[in-house]
Amino acid sequence: MKLSFFETIDRTVNILEEMSPHYESVSDKLSAFFEALMHEKMQPVVSVNRRVKSSKSLREKILRNKLYQKHGTSEEILDNLPDLIGIMIFCRFVHEEIDIFEIIKKFFSDTDVDGWYYNQELKNMPIYLNLSEIQPQKQKNGFSIYRIDGHYYSYGEKINFELQIKSLVHSFWSDIEHEVIYKNNNYMLIDSFMKDMLSSIHQNLESIDKQIALIYNQMNSLSSSQKNPDKVLNEEFSKLILAKSINDIFIEKMHENIGFTIDFKKACDILSQYIFVKNEIVYQNLSSQTMLELLTRINYISKRFIDFETPVYFEHKFKPKSRFGEILGNKLLEMINIDFEWNVFFKILFEIEPGSNIDDFERFLSIIKARYADADLYQPIFSKFNSSDASYIKDDIITAIARSLANVETINIIYEDNFLSICSKIANFVLSISETCSTVDEWEDFKSTELHQFEALVSESIA
Repeated sequence: MKLSFFETIDRTVNILEEMSPHYESVSDKLSAFFEALMHEKMQPVVSVNRRVKSSKSLREKILRNKLYQKHGTSEEILDNLPDLIGIMIFCRFVHEEIDIFEIIKKFFSDTDVDGWYYNQELKNMPIYLNLSEIQPQKQKNGFSIYRIDGHYYSYGEKINFELQIKSLVHSFWSDIEHEVIYKNNNYMLIDSFMKDMLSSIHQNLESIDKQIALIYNQMNSLSSSQKNPDKVLNEEFSKLILAKSINDIFIEKMHENIGFTIDFKKACDILSQYIFVKNEIVYQNLSSQTMLELLTRINYISKRFIDFETPVYFEHKFKPKSRFGEILGNKLLEMINIDFEWNVFFKILFEIEPGSNIDDFERFLSIIKARYADADLYQPIFSKFNSSDASYIKDDIITAIARSLANVETINIIYEDNFLSICSKIANFVLSISETCSTVDEWEDFKSTELHQFEALVSESIA
């Protein structure tokens, strides 16, 4: 024979199961209503979910909270169960929880004789909320939650529900707490330590929420400043997405092939920069469609085998298009199959870029040169000299840069921090030329001593 309260529990669960289709219908109506309300008030939410308490959860709650002692019958237990139905409004960030609560509070502004809030215009949706309690509520664990008791009248029957408002971070935390902590009945010898650790984790999650919200707001600000934000992605963010995608794919492919990986995050940044510049030249901007095509191409590589132990091959002999390309290109061809980092870099580049390896190689050199040939760097000499003489001096400087890069040999020469350092030295050198020289003959005398020192300075500056 069962204990009497277990018989009460069984009867309560039976009633729940019998009424479950009706409760499901009510929960559907409630979730649809709150979703429509958020949409009408232009409040972005991730989702509005609902659930009817399960038989297992009900049985556990009756035992935990001794509801069989507090209420005389199974019907009374269900009538007084505040979370028979659960409605959860999920928003993106913690700071949006209060926005949603204020919308609900403003909408349900009328009160009945018992102090429950409702909206008198909702003739067909008799929803009542307890909005008199301070929100967010403090839980036993010390953390806060927006939790509102409510009830809904269906054919004269009062059905209780609980409305919760949760950001993604708080939703994640509540799942951890409920499944890992609340239902964990193991004896904890260091309970205070565990509580401190959990509190620290919770604080870290809220810190992450603030960081993500900051990034989101910054992206929105950047997008709103663009003429066509749906078409043109923010440049720096696009580069980061590309660099991370390239890094993640090739780290995995390298580990599959040779069993270990090297750090080539900086190289991925340069590859991303190169792809971005090349596509910007072709398409004038990096549209969302172009970005999708690039990411699709990178993702396709994940399905292919890449051999990191074999040499890089070219379809035909290298034919440089400039003195810069000849000097640096021949050095890279010399290094490409004897230096692992250069080998990996160009393997990745050739995998990502469609077309022949030699064409991609020549295009890469031309873009490297174009970056060092930026007109703004040479403005002082073009202001001082005529166009022909200024171009002659500029070519000398760019050729000297090619020799400096070739002398270093390592992949460091293409890293962005070194590029910026070299540009700074170019600017100083150009300024010195404009202050010292007035004719090409004077430049010839000046460069006989200073250009070699400039080359050495550039090589030494590469970390």
